[in-house]
Amino acid sequence: MIKKSVRKDCLEAEDLMRVIRENIDSDRGKAMAAFGNIYYKYNKVLWTICVKVCGDNPVADKVFTTTWKKIMNHPDYNYTEFGVTFETWMSSIAKNAWIDTLKKEVPLEDKTIDDCIEAEEGVVEEDVVPSFEAELIERALEELTEKERDILKTYILYDTNNKKHVPDEILDELRERYQTTSVNLRKIKSRALEKVQDYVKKYQ
Repeated sequence: MIKKSVRKDCLEAEDLMRVIRENIDSDRGKAMAAFGNIYYKYNKVLWTICVKVCGDNPVADKVFTTTWKKIMNHPDYNYTEFGVTFETWMSSIAKNAWIDTLKKEVPLEDKTIDDCIEAEEGVVEEDVVPSFEAELIERALEELTEKERDILKTYILYDTNNKKHVPDEILDELRERYQTTSVNLRKIKSRALEKVQDYVKKYQ
């Protein structure tokens, strides 16, 4: 049974989300004030979630920012109706923000990828059993070395295959962390991506 203190926090978060929904178009100042209260209370919690999902690297920072944007744009949280804690709801959005980056890179159909994470903008069940496709992607990433996984996640996050540029400060961090060059980083990224794609094709 959920603790009274947790229930109180969830109902408070639900009320703040309602204020955002009802005022985002008519009274943006009021909506932003409600969002500020949510951010102040949960930003450290969300950061911990992002590090757990992505690892303690620049990817976590990007997913953290993306998750808050999604929460602001889709303040759909409703504890009274669905009984899901706010932290669980946030966690699903954060993980979905990361999984979304794999859609362009990993050869799975959109439907199966979407099934990996339950409801980015709605209901999330507490004890959802991960789909086969989600587990497949997780296992594929686990087959990589820590270095390969870190570099691949960073490059995919910035979607360099669509000719977007990984920020120079992020590249500097990767070069320093692994004592290598930009050219070698791209090679490591490409080899790691091929390993993930081959793994998924093999067991799909």
